[in-house]
Amino acid sequence: MADQLSTLRQISLFSELSDSTLQQISRIAFRCKFERGEMILLEGDPCSAVYFISSGEVRIFRLNQSGREQVLVKLGSGSAFNTVPPFQPQPVNQASGRALTDVTLFAIRTQDYCQILLKCPDLTMVILQDFADRLVHITNLVGDLALHSVRGRLAKFLLNQAN
Repeated sequence: MADQLSTLRQISLFSELSDSTLQQISRIAFRCKFERGEMILLEGDPCSAVYFISSGEVRIFRLNQSGREQVLVKLGSGSAFNTVPPFQPQPVNQASGRALTDVTLFAIRTQDYCQILLKCPDLTMVILQDFADRLVHITNLVGDLALHSVRGRLAKFLLNQAN
């Protein structure tokens, strides 16, 4: 148990949580391993769990009907994904996730996730901060797509890559 607590503490979202909250998480979280290229979740499937990356990288994406992939985000150690669907009336995965490398995750079943958020305000605040960060990222992305030309977005991308 001490080993799992130490591993959980290394996940950035959990790093500042109280010992009590971390112990509660350790009782409901279970470790999952995925090999490079393996699917973790599929868009449209019922949401069964939320995930916290202990090690490795995950690509979150959506596919259109012709099979074209839109990468939403690439996530690494310390990140979380699939944290929003449990709050919907009919929780379904809003995107797919695939392991970019060998990945170790901690998963928390949807029902357990909702219950622990009610019991642990420090975890709730961390999750809300993560939601806020993602909202700012998406707002900026939509603004760039809607308000800037392709040429302007390309110039911005090249400048960011040069830095």
